Amino acid sequence: MPQIPDRNGDLRKWLGSVNPTGTPPASRASSNSTRLLKITVVEAPTNDRSALLTAITGAGYEASAFDDGDRYLGASAALDTDCLIVGVHAPPSSARVIVECVKPHFRGPILLISACRQVGPVLAALRAGACEYLEEPLNSAKTVTAIQNAIEGRLDGFRYRSPAAEADLINRFGHLLTGREKDVVLRLVAGLSSRQIGQQLGISPRTVDIYRTNVMVKLNVRRTVDLVRMAFHGAEAPRLAADRLR
Repeated sequence: MPQIPDRNGDLRKWLGSVNPTGTPPASRASSNSTRLLKITVVEAPTNDRSALLTAITGAGYEASAFDDGDRYLGASAALDTDCLIVGVHAPPSSARVIVECVKPHFRGPILLISACRQVGPVLAALRAGACEYLEEPLNSAKTVTAIQNAIEGRLDGFRYRSPAAEADLINRFGHLLTGREKDVVLRLVAGLSSRQIGQQLGISPRTVDIYRTNVMVKLNVRRTVDLVRMAFHGAEAPRLAADRLR
């Protein structure tokens, strides 16, 4: 797993080695006005890697790929890209480390791709500064659209508003949930797994999954990460189930 450079100076040295000008590549003017925008893919899930690169180049972008996070962080042109896509794997995942290393020095968007069912590694990378999460199996058209939106600045990003964000989610939608569903959703948004939630609440992981499903139906969301988005952004649920039944 990539190691975060030491905050007392090694990070600055690392940045200088990969980007001697100190200027984020996404903000630098190219001497060639027809330069293709570059998308860099790091540790993409093996099953979708080829299709992802094909979709990127087919949409008119230049693509580069790194199978290993250490090799990417050690590359001389690590920040020389317009958009970074990082794969999220089951723990231990290096996605958070990669985002934490790159984000302070890179103004371009960072997207995540994951087949990992655990929300914890995804949430950690989002909190570190990634702006969007793409779930497998990938849809080429949706992936390209997400890249275009990210590059053109149409994604707000998963801004972690405050430690009270999870509680605010309950304040806004708690009237739709039972007491136990509230207990579960608070822990889901905090990044705990079903097993961890079950241990805290004294119930089985299977029971946690049932409560999770109920919450998803009531708030009309498909993924746990969408609950995270609602907490981070203060966003409204995408038309509540109760509204659809009227």
